[in-house]
Amino acid sequence: MSKRPFDVLTPREREVLALLGHGLTNEEIAHRLDISLDGAKYHVSQILSKLGVPTREEAAVWRPEERRAAKREAPRLADTPEPVLGDRWARFRKAS
Repeated sequence: MSKRPFDVLTPREREVLALLGHGLTNEEIAHRLDISLDGAKYHVSQILSKLGVPTREEAAVWRPEERRAAKREAPRLADTPEPVLGDRWARFRKAS
């Protein structure tokens, strides 16, 4: 039995994924976790690779397959709860 992508994330990568879900930049992630900017970039890169998604935005809204199985479609941005994208995105939408 092979592992699902989320199962192969390290505890630190899960922390970083949660911060991505709140819309934090690499710099903000590094500051929040008290790690170097290169360390934050490395974790984000590993997450993208392990989850098989090309962008941090897709990683931010990624959910394990069994949670999406009922819909059988990728989550649309409008279906995503506001906290997943965080205040940064809300501010961006207001400024547009």
